[in-house]
Amino acid sequence: FWADLSRARMEGADLSEARMEGANLWGADLRSTDLRDWSIARTSLRSVDFTGAQNLSKAAVNSAFGDRATILPDGPERPAHWDVPPLDPDDPGFFDLKEDAAYQAWLATLPER
Repeated sequence: FWADLSRARMEGADLSEARMEGANLWGADLRSTDLRDWSIARTSLRSVDFTGAQNLSKAAVNSAFGDRATILPDGPERPAHWDVPPLDPDDPGFFDLKEDAAYQAWLATLPER
């Protein structure tokens, strides 16, 4: 993945047109952010809080991986591939996406880049 932004506090940030493909945003605070045209393909959005975020598109949500603990703003629906439990802090995938079995299984369903 490109960047480890887990637990990043970006509340209210303008992330429009940001390129975060493949990043780990586990537990990030993205409340009230502007997400217009941001690129998050193959990004882990596990347990991210998007409360009040604006311009989060269905296409962006579908191109990323989240879990049952990810809080979406009004608008986009939770994709079926997000129907996975949140990670337990004792799980090796908690800190390393290469060890996150559910994320890796989802990646395996995607076409090669």
